[in-house]
Amino acid sequence: MSKISYLGENYVHNIDFILEDRQDMIINWISRENDTLTKRLKTIKIQSNGRISGALRLEYEEELDSRLSKIIRHGANALVESDGEVLSEESFNPIVLSYRNGIINFETTSITDYTINRQVFTGDFNGDGHPDYMSFKDGDSKLIFYINDKTGGFYKT
Repeated sequence: MSKISYLGENYVHNIDFILEDRQDMIINWISRENDTLTKRLKTIKIQSNGRISGALRLEYEEELDSRLSKIIRHGANALVESDGEVLSEESFNPIVLSYRNGIINFETTSITDYTINRQVFTGDFNGDGHPDYMSFKDGDSKLIFYINDKTGGFYKT
């Protein structure tokens, strides 16, 4: 599959999957056949009504089985070339993945104001394109928002 198209409320939306050659071709034994995987996902281009609304660029570790190491999100100003290269001066904080003994770990920012018995929800609460979080304590009606300061930290509102 190279594309998903669907009709929204007023526009046609497209999600394009752009592949690249793998340097570390592997044999897929799950399918019960000797299939060699020669491609991997390079870029996801998101369009609404023919205009780019964002792009995701995937980066891999080359040393072992093309492990995904970083996802970089670009906004509506991104230009995605046919080979999947993303030309953009702006990108949002990347999602960085690391692996230890085959287990995936996400790089996170520590939350110093977090206490036990609080529930935490993430989202872009101020609309700036960066992930924020909100917490509340069970039985307490007070919501606390922590807004991403775009330098790897959060400030409490």
